[in-house]
Amino acid sequence: MTLSSRMIIVLTCVGLLSGGFLTGVGLITKDRIAHNKQMEIEEAITAVVPMTSTSEVLHEEKDLTVYGGKDESGNLTLKQETIPPMPEELKKIIEEGA
Repeated sequence: MTLSSRMIIVLTCVGLLSGGFLTGVGLITKDRIAHNKQMEIEEAITAVVPMTSTSEVLHEEKDLTVYGGKDESGNLTLKQETIPPMPEELKKIIEEGA
């Protein structure tokens, strides 16, 4: 067996082992990652919407998920916020760029 043949066999084995290892780690950690992502979403909802204790999915599509926050009695909570007017300096920059 020549040197190049042995190198190809060794590199193929190393690639298969490392690929298998990464696949195994991905399968083992998939549930934990999904749980942590859900916890982060719930924490973000309770931080943004006042008086929210829990959250639930209101609408789900391919690339869009709408969450709703609920208070202790189970009522849907809303965040009411007014958008401040745009500063004059920013308006001028936008108009000059257009």
